[in-house]
Amino acid sequence: SGEACCLGELLQRSEVVFHLYHQPLNSAPREAPKDCLLGTVRVPTRDLLIRRSGLRGWYPVILPEDLLASQRADVTQSIVGGLEISVAFVLPADRERVLETATHVGWDWKDTYSEDPWEDSESEERTPSTSLRVTISTPRLWLPLQSMLLAGEAHLNKSVYFYLRYKLYDQEATWSSLRRPKLTEGDTRGMVIFKKPNRTDLQSSPTLLWYFREEKLELQVWRAYGKDGDAERPLDTDRLIGSAYVDLAPLAESSRKKKTVSGVFPLFRRNAANLGGAALRIHIAVTPAGP
Repeated sequence: SGEACCLGELLQRSEVVFHLYHQPLNSAPREAPKDCLLGTVRVPTRDLLIRRSGLRGWYPVILPEDLLASQRADVTQSIVGGLEISVAFVLPADRERVLETATHVGWDWKDTYSEDPWEDSESEERTPSTSLRVTISTPRLWLPLQSMLLAGEAHLNKSVYFYLRYKLYDQEATWSSLRRPKLTEGDTRGMVIFKKPNRTDLQSSPTLLWYFREEKLELQVWRAYGKDGDAERPLDTDRLIGSAYVDLAPLAESSRKKKTVSGVFPLFRRNAANLGGAALRIHIAVTPAGP
C-alpha cells in the first residue's frame, strides 16, 4: 500500500508467542513420535518501549485452546506452568533510535503513552518531595492440595500454616501473620484468608518512580509447621511454595492522586512439582499520606 510502518508501532501492538512442546522419547519403533503441545505463552512487546530493562520475569503458560474449550477451566486452572524470560535491546541507545525513527515516519508515540517512558527525571527532581502511603492487601490465597501437604502425608496437617513475605522498595522485608488453610472444591484445593493489609509510608523521589516503572513486586508464599508468631521468617524449616509478581508500572502515573493495581496473580517457582491453580489476590494502592 506504500504506507510506512516502523518498529516502534510493531512493538506497541505485537506480542512474542512461545509454544511449549513435550517430545516423547520412548515411542514405539514403527511409529513416528508426535510432539504434544503443553501450552502457550503470549508476551506483549510494548514493555520494550516502556521499560529500560525490557521484558523480564515469569509469564504464565496457558492450556492449548482445544483443551480450554473442553475443560471450561477458570483463569487460574487454565495456567499449567510458567516461563521465565528476558528480552531487551542489546544497546541502551537502541530504544531511543527506535523512537526517533518512529517520529520520522509520522508515528507520534506521545499520543500512545500518557507518560514519557524516556523522560529523564529532571522535572521529578524539581518537584517537592511528598509522603506517599502504599497499602498492600492480599485477601485470598488459593493452593493445590499437593503444595499444602507435608512430605509423606496424605492429609492436611493441623500444624501447617502459611504466610506471605515481600520486600518493598528500600524497606526491610516484611511478612504476614501465619494463617491456617481451609480445604475447598472437594478437598482438592485450599484457601488461605489474610485479613490485615500492610501500610507503608514512602517519600516520593525519582528513584521511587523508577522502581515503580521498572520493577515487579515479588510476594512469596511460605509454608510453616507450627505457629511461632514471634520468630523472624523464614525459619530453616519453612518451605517456599511460590511467588506472585506484580507489575507496578500503573503506580508511576502522575495524572491520578490514587493509583491502584489489582488482580489475581498466579504463583511461580523453579522446579515446582505442581502449582496448578495456585494464585494470590492482590490489591496495591498508592495515595498521599495523611498529616
